[in-house]
This record gives sequence, structure tokens and C-alpha cells, in this order.
Amino acid sequence: MTISFRFGDRNNKALKQASIFLRVRHNNYYFIKSLNIKVKNEHWNFSECFIVDTNKKEFWGIANELNEIKDKLILIERTFKRNFDDLQFKTKGFVDITKEQWKEWCAATLLEITAPLKPKELAPYLSDLMQEFIEFNEKLGTPKSRSDYGHSPATSTRWKNLRNNFISFENAIGKKFRTTQLDHKNFYLPFKKWVDSEHSTISYNTFVHIIKKIHATCNYYKSEGIEIHPKVFSKEFAKTETKKEIITFTAEEMEMLFSYSATAGKNNAVKVFRLQYDLCLRYSDLELNFKDKSKEDIKRLIYEDVDAEGRPIYKIRLKQQKAKGEAPKKNVPISNNTKELLETVPFEITRLNTYNNHLSDIQKQLNINKDNTSHSLRKSKCTNLKIMGISDEEICMYSGHTDPKILRENYIDWARIDIKTNVKLN
Repeated sequence: MTISFRFGDRNNKALKQASIFLRVRHNNYYFIKSLNIKVKNEHWNFSECFIVDTNKKEFWGIANELNEIKDKLILIERTFKRNFDDLQFKTKGFVDITKEQWKEWCAATLLEITAPLKPKELAPYLSDLMQEFIEFNEKLGTPKSRSDYGHSPATSTRWKNLRNNFISFENAIGKKFRTTQLDHKNFYLPFKKWVDSEHSTISYNTFVHIIKKIHATCNYYKSEGIEIHPKVFSKEFAKTETKKEIITFTAEEMEMLFSYSATAGKNNAVKVFRLQYDLCLRYSDLELNFKDKSKEDIKRLIYEDVDAEGRPIYKIRLKQQKAKGEAPKKNVPISNNTKELLETVPFEITRLNTYNNHLSDIQKQLNINKDNTSHSLRKSKCTNLKIMGISDEEICMYSGHTDPKILRENYIDWARIDIKTNVKLN
């Protein structure tokens, strides 16, 4: 049996628009039927007798509609092939089947497919499932352990930002992906290619985090009976994270950032730069500790202590996200300038995208030619302390890491470290 599709009943290239016809043949038996699905001439690949490749840029604007049709045609072909095996068995290899019986069987098989062709039977859109998963975890609240479902407010915000970044990719190519369309060739590779292009609005690291969130979403809904493309759980999707070069600000560049003055928005960002750097926080931890907090709330976090030599200093009690290798709380020594900024100077924790945009603009104006983001401030603090000769264990007081190995592997810019040696080289 051979199954093919035609543009109109004769595959006529002269037609501007035509219905797709199904043609099923076995030996000298034919079944030809209109599917009542109309397509335009430019959306039909005449050499392959199928819908055009929707990954090509010229078809991005109509990709969703064409993929719906493509899914229907694939479903028809698969159903006929599956039912054909049953028919061979029942008719003992077609010994007794007549031409009329063949046509009746084809018509019945096509009729059987009608119900699954309804849109409600198609797999859900991934972005819709991600939104549903976010809302589900928000209702559960902060999880009591890493194995529990649930999101803290900061985690929920990160998920929403990553979902929005994923939608930026879908909008850029004009296509929404269903859970059954997440294969390596037509989803993962075009996504990564877009991330690497000049048109991308996200970094490679953000792409890695989006893939992780997609995997988590699909893993949950697979257990709920939603059909997921198997490639999501393959090695191709797992091998996304690679070691990236750690790029940091020098102490001199940090002073340039702190001295910068321009618009109100950028001046506010500069204040937050100093806070993030001095307190060695990720941006979500800034939100967790300071967003919408009064000065009185912040003052209650600061207390007096002494350093290793017995001199009086100030410290601040901070919460941080329960990430791998980090404690949920840390106490960080602060300078008098940082204490004054926290207690008396007005500042606002804005959206992360706004903050990163200010950081990027200011770097350009100061001729700091580095691809730094907000998290670079945290890594810069760790690296600059290391350059000053501070021990890994003491740097962990600032970073909050419980394991110095994680600090050394992910937060120290070793290209800037001058290793002293007592070895006689000559």
C-alpha cells in the first residue's frame, strides 16, 4: 500500500489554491478523496507532495497554521498504515477482498480519523503548560524540601522570566510549539541557532536554563498523561550546559561603575550595583531581601560584631535562594558606606531586564568591553577578594557557599589570578 497527497486531484501547479487530496493505492485498487483542507500554491512542496518546510524564514508568519495541517496529514498516514496490517490479517493477505471492499475500508479508516483531527485533541502548547505549571507551584508555595513541588516568590519570578524569554523565540520565528513538536531537528537546533544569532535577545546561559525548565515541565505533565516528544528526555537535550569563560569586573572597573552618574534610572542602578557587589548577592536575592522593604525593615537586619582582630565592624543578616552548595542564610561584613546606603539612601529594586539593560549601557559608555550581566557582579566580588589574598573559606562568608570547590569552579576568574610560587624554576 502506498499513501500520498496531492495539491488538488491532479497536483496541478497552475492552481493558486486547492484542496489536498488523499490517494491510497494497493496493487490495482485506488482510493482518491478530497480532505477538504485548502492550501495555497506557495505552501505546497510539489516534489515531495507535502506541506513546505515551516522552519524556513519565509513561512514563519504562517507556520502555526501549516503545522496544524501537517499534523493532520501525518495522522492520516499513520492510521492507514496501522489499520492496513490488521486488514491483511483479516483478509488472509487480500485473497478475498474486492475493489468495492477496498474502497469501503479506506472510507471507514478516513472516517475513523475525523475525531482526532479536532483541535481539542491536539497536544497542548508548551508555553501554555509552562504557565499552568507556574500557577500550580505558586499555589503550593515555598517547598519544604528540594524534592517537593512548589515555588517561592523569587523562584516563580525566575520561571516567568524564562517563559517570557522562550516566547520571545516563538514570536521571532512565528511559531508556537506543541509538546509533540519538541524534537531535536525542528525545535532544539533552531532554538539554539536563534540564541547564537545577532537577533537573539537572550544569552546562552539563559537558553540553558530555559531548556531545564522545559524538561521539568514536560517531566511533570508526562506523568499526567500528556503526550511529550521523547527527544525532550534524550541526551541531546541533556547536554546543553558547557563551561563558559568567567568574565568579571576589575576593582578599577567597579570604581568606574560606582562613580558613574547620568539619568535617575541609571543612577538608581548604580546604587544597586554597589549593593549587589558589596553583599555578593545574585539579583533574585536582592529582590528577596530588599524589594518593597522599608528602611526600618533593613536596619533590623544590621548588627554590630568584631573582626578576627577584635575591631568593631557591622554585619548584615541575609537570606538567599536554596541553590545547590549554598546555605539558606548568610551574615556578611559591610563597610560604613554600604551601611549608609542601606539605611539612609533611597534605592529601588527594578525588573532584572531593566537592571541588565542599564548595566550594559553604562559599560558601553565607560568603554568596558565585556559581556557582563548582573551575576558578573557577584563573581567579581569573589575574584577581587581572591586577588587580595583572602582565603576561599572567608570568601564563602560573602558568597554563602558551603563548599569552596563550587566557589573555585564557578566564581573565580582564574585568568586574573597571579599565582605565587616558591618553586625554583632555574
